[in-house]
Amino acid sequence: MTIHDLSQDIVPVLSLIVATIGLLLIWWQIRAAVTAINVSVDSLNQARAAFQQTTEWNRITSTYTFFDLDRNSQIEKRLYEAGAKIGLRFDKELTTEEISKIVETPALFLAAKDFLNDFESYCAAYRVGALHRELAFQLLGTRISKEYFVFAPFVEYLRNQFKDIGILHELEVTANEWSDRLKKEEDERAAVLKRLMVGVKETENL
Repeated sequence: MTIHDLSQDIVPVLSLIVATIGLLLIWWQIRAAVTAINVSVDSLNQARAAFQQTTEWNRITSTYTFFDLDRNSQIEKRLYEAGAKIGLRFDKELTTEEISKIVETPALFLAAKDFLNDFESYCAAYRVGALHRELAFQLLGTRISKEYFVFAPFVEYLRNQFKDIGILHELEVTANEWSDRLKKEEDERAAVLKRLMVGVKETENL
């Protein structure tokens, strides 16, 4: 076999082998890259899930700890004690006359502002997403809705007095949101009860 024959017979085979090896190397590199990408995606998903769980846990923890019940109870005690001295009980919407009494009584005026500011801070945290929304509602939804109803005229007085419509805004928005939800849930319960009563009457008539 001459060199010329060798080049014609062997070289193409070698070229094919080299090309095949090259293709295998490229396939292996692609596979390794895909595997690395999948690992990175899985790691990213795991990190995202862990972050979300941590964030959710932090919200739950903050919901319990952000609102200091002891401090609020002390402020509420000051408010009710000062109110009792002038005949205020804070169990219904404040009248214009009662607001005047609050304003004219420094200790009561300060206690009322501290009381509402405590709720304002909590509602602000709720609205920016720092608290667990459902848990916050379950813990303080009824109370905040009730307190804002009582003090709404006083809030309007403060806004007019200081010419600032943003005073206690977070409290107002949150209280209205929760009040609407409470009313909706109450209507739903009433509807269910009504259906049950109708069913009982129909059963009795059989």
